[in-house]
Amino acid sequence: MTQNIARIINIDHPALRRKAGEKGTPGEPSVMTTDFVLTFQNPDGSVWYQAYSIKSDEVITKRNAEKQEIERLYWEGINVRFQVYTGSDATRTKSTNISWVTSPFRMRGLPDYG
Repeated sequence: MTQNIARIINIDHPALRRKAGEKGTPGEPSVMTTDFVLTFQNPDGSVWYQAYSIKSDEVITKRNAEKQEIERLYWEGINVRFQVYTGSDATRTKSTNISWVTSPFRMRGLPDYG
C-alpha cells in the first residue's frame, strides 16, 4: 500500500541500499514502520487507534518529510489519526511522563514499594 501511495504522490518509496556494482537497478522497497500505534476504547466498547511518529529534533529534512507524508497518507487511508512529535521542551516532558508511566511494564513485575 505504501508503494502505491509513493507512486501516486510521485515520491521515491524508501528502499534498501544497493550493493556496490549494482548501479542502475532500483533498491528493494523497505518496510515502513510507525513508532507507536495506541488502541483506545470508548465507554460504549468501541475501539479506535492513533498512530505516532517520533523524530529526535525539530528540523526535519525534505526526505524525512516525504517519508512522513507517505506514512500520514497510509494512516489517513485507514481512518487512523496520525501525529508527528519532534524534539521540543513540550515533547521532552511528554516523553519523560510516558517513560515514567510505562516503566513498570518494561520491568519484570511491579516494583516493591513496601
